[in-house]
Amino acid sequence: MRGRLSLRAERSNLAGPAAPRLRLTGPGGWSSLLLFEDREHLQANVMKTPPIPENEQARLKALSDYAILDTPPEKELDDLAFLASRICGCPIALISLVDGSRQWFKARVGLSVTETPREVSFCAHAISQRGVFMVPDTQADDRFADNPLVTDDPHIRFYAGAPLVTPEGHGIGTLCIIDRVPRELTPEQKEALAVLSRQVLVQLEFRRITLDLDRVNTEKTRLLAELQESYDRLRELEELRDNLTHMIVHDMRTPLMGISGYLQLLQMQSEGKLTPEQSENVQRARRSTAVLTEMIASMLDVSRLEAGQMPLQVAPCDLRMVAQDGIAS
Repeated sequence: MRGRLSLRAERSNLAGPAAPRLRLTGPGGWSSLLLFEDREHLQANVMKTPPIPENEQARLKALSDYAILDTPPEKELDDLAFLASRICGCPIALISLVDGSRQWFKARVGLSVTETPREVSFCAHAISQRGVFMVPDTQADDRFADNPLVTDDPHIRFYAGAPLVTPEGHGIGTLCIIDRVPRELTPEQKEALAVLSRQVLVQLEFRRITLDLDRVNTEKTRLLAELQESYDRLRELEELRDNLTHMIVHDMRTPLMGISGYLQLLQMQSEGKLTPEQSENVQRARRSTAVLTEMIASMLDVSRLEAGQMPLQVAPCDLRMVAQDGIAS
């Protein structure tokens, strides 16, 4: 893959047990960096592999939450690596993120490769610290004297890394500086490196919050679209209801008016011919028809109000008459 170290290209060129190393390449072509052929050989060598933190699973989860691995360079982070290189006077500066089996470089100054195996990583040692992790002379340190990054290109002789510690306390990587000669940092340079590492973490947090906000906005847009769709559907159903109500009320009112007219005609033509009981039944039928007709008219008014077809008019009313009408009905 472009930008990563290649261990396969020269595997067929190795000859016998005396050549247990491989050449690595970066995005710019071959480099002279050599690694041991496999991890078993690394672990059997004198070089000490980095310890695995006790909170490794939570640490890897915290790193994953930043969604930053294998992303393109970002100027804000490149600038912080550049500042670390200049302030500390070192030719190489990296923002290194320690994954499960590799360290991947989000920002690089003075180095072309984008990742190395975790077993040879200095930063994998530094993430367990809570201060600047410094190796003044790698050849004088048993942990790193036989490290292939020391014995071959880039010939690391000095390393200092300030851990990137999340708000939850997980060391996910470092801002580190590297030189090819032994040296020390002044107290001011160590403090500056620590300050810059905190700024790296601020940028990572800002980046994560921005991604979270983007996800929230995307979800909000989706929910608003669903809400609008539901609202439009509700309006369609309300319109259908109004149309049905208007149709039903209109169809009921016409025959009721006919019934009311027939009853009135019956009463007029049968005057003096009906018994008192029959006459009362006709009167009762006319009153019931009138009440039903008024109810249908009210339903029509409500339908028109909801459809915005009839404006409301405020007028005084006599509550006693309203109450009496209610009791009488």
